[in-house]
Amino acid sequence: MIRQNFNADWTVEKGDGNSRMNSFLGNTQTKTVHLPYDAMIHEARTPDTKNGAQTGFYPGGEYIFQKHFTAPQAWQGKPVSLVFEGVYQTALVYLNGWLLTRNVNGYAEFTVEAGPYLKYGADNLLKVIADNSLEPNSRWYTGSGIYRPVRLLVGNKVYLPQDTVRITTREADEGFALLDVTAQVQSASTVTERVTLQQTICREGTAVLTDRQNLLLQPGESRTVSFRYCVDSPALWSPENPNLYTSTMQVLEGEEELDREETG
Repeated sequence: MIRQNFNADWTVEKGDGNSRMNSFLGNTQTKTVHLPYDAMIHEARTPDTKNGAQTGFYPGGEYIFQKHFTAPQAWQGKPVSLVFEGVYQTALVYLNGWLLTRNVNGYAEFTVEAGPYLKYGADNLLKVIADNSLEPNSRWYTGSGIYRPVRLLVGNKVYLPQDTVRITTREADEGFALLDVTAQVQSASTVTERVTLQQTICREGTAVLTDRQNLLLQPGESRTVSFRYCVDSPALWSPENPNLYTSTMQVLEGEEELDREETG
C-alpha cells in the first residue's frame, strides 16, 4: 500500500459563516499553507467573543482549505482513501465538487473513500470546509481547521485496511506469553483472489514466530483472520529493561508483497 504524506501546498481562506454557498465558492483572499494548520491562532483576540477566556478570547469561524493534485492513471481500479487525523470542528469534505463526508467530531480521525470521485491523469480539487463557528463549544482552546496531518492511501487489489491489525496479550509472565493477533483483509478485486497472510513476530530484528494462512477471497470480500501464539520465556518490558517486539503482517501473492502493516 502507498502511504503518502498529503500535507503540502494547501490554500486556506476565511469562509462565510452566514452563507454555505459563499463558503463553497470561496474568495480570492487565500494563502498557501502546509498542514497541520490552526487558523484560529491567526484571528484577532477580542473580549466580545462568545468563547471568552475559555479559548483565550480567540473567536471561532469557518475556513476553506483546498488542494490541487494529480491522480496517476496507475491508481485507477485501486482503493484510494484519505485519512484526516483531526479537523476542528465540523468538516465537510468535497472532491471535485462531490460531498464525500460530513464529520462532526473535531477530535476524531476519519477516513473517506476517494477512488470513485477522482479524475485519473488529470487535476483534482480537494476542498475541506472546517466550521468552528458554533460558539461556545469547548472549555479550552481548540484551534480551527485541519490541525492534524492528512494521509493519502492507495491499496492493491488485496490489502489491509487502515488500523485493522490488532494484537492482544492474553497472558504474560517469565514462563510464556499468550498472544492473539487479528487482521482484516479486504479484496478490491473483481475476480476471486488467492493470497497468503503471513504474520511474523520479531525481537531485535530476529524472527521469534512466523505463521501463514492461505486465503481464497471472493470479489469485494472482507475477512477477519486470527492467529494465536505462545512465546516461551518472553523478554518482558519494564522501566529498567524496556524490551520490545515487532509484528509484521504481510499480504502475499506468491512472492509478491501486496501490503504490509508493522506494529511495535
